[in-house]
Formats: sequence, structure tokens, C-alpha cells
Amino acid sequence: HCTAICMSVPWLTSIGFTITFSALYSKTRRVNKIFHSSTAFGRVKVSERDVLIPFFILLGFNVLILLCWTLLDPLIYNREPEYGRDGWNRVIATRGSCQSDNAEYFLIPLALVNIGILLLANWQAIEARDIEAEFAETKYIALCMASLLQACISGIPVLFVVRDNPQAFYMVFVLLVFIISMVPLLLIFVPKIIFTRQF
Repeated sequence: HCTAICMSVPWLTSIGFTITFSALYSKTRRVNKIFHSSTAFGRVKVSERDVLIPFFILLGFNVLILLCWTLLDPLIYNREPEYGRDGWNRVIATRGSCQSDNAEYFLIPLALVNIGILLLANWQAIEARDIEAEFAETKYIALCMASLLQACISGIPVLFVVRDNPQAFYMVFVLLVFIISMVPLLLIFVPKIIFTRQF
């Protein structure tokens, strides 16, 4: 069970991140295509397929990398004794961690794909900066990016500092995941709810 939980962390993290930001990318790209059409007052058709193709391509890259990682060199739960001993020289503390021999071969492509999604979403947000907020949430995407950057800049170093304390590491990790998950949801959906009630 612990080994399955170890591999679930990269699966859930990258798939969730990909779904969030590839959907934002696809939606903003769709709005850009409509508002920045080369034909003035012409008819522009944007189908669901135009939105779903980039989404499935980006999701496919993530699933492929994660599947290779899971099959070739999965994270394995390993428990090792700590330095503490009792009066009879018995181990009184152990530490468990998820380990993989070649995790960097999978983490680097995952990071590149997800950073690519983030950059594409930001590029589309820059392109849509002059569109009204009712049609494109450029301002909210920018706030979302700034908040995520701030959370990563402050949270990831703290994770390294408290890595020897399991309770503190778990608490910081949970708070970091909560912030990274909630910020996009709140900044994307709350303004839409407010606009819906106003109009």
C-alpha cells in the first residue's frame, strides 16, 4: 500500500496541474481566436475539438511519462532505522521515505511539460490582456500565477528545511498543495459567480 501511495503523489500532482492549466490555456486560446480574428466582423468558428486537442496532447505527454516511471522505476517505500537506540541497543525510531534510483529521468521531463503548460497559459493570457474580464480572465490568471509563484518560492525552501521532521514536512506539504489547488479555483470561479449574479 505504501508503494502505491508513493507513486500516487506524482500522478495526482501532475495530472491535476495539467488539467487545470491546459484547460485555462485552451479556454484563453479559444477567446483569443475569436477576438483576434484577422477578418473584421467575420464569422469565426471555434469548436470543442479546438479546445480538446491541446488538452489531450498535454495530458497524453504527462500520462506517458508517468506510465514509463511507474513501469520502469517506480517510487518504492523504504523504511530505515534512525540513530536513536535504547539501553539494549535496539532501534527505537525508524524513518520511511519514497525512493527511486532514477527519479530525475522522469521528474525533469514532467517538470518541462508542466512548465511548458504554464508558459503557454501565460502567453495566451498576455495575448488576451485587452479583452474584457467577462470574456477572458487574464487579470485572474495573472493573480493566479503570482500567487503560485509566491507559494512555491516560500514553500519549497521550507520543505527542504523541515525534511528531517516528518510532522512539519507533512504539514508544510499539505498546506502547499492546498494553496496551489485552491488559488486557481477561487480566482477563476468566484469572479464568474459574481459576474453571473450581476448580469
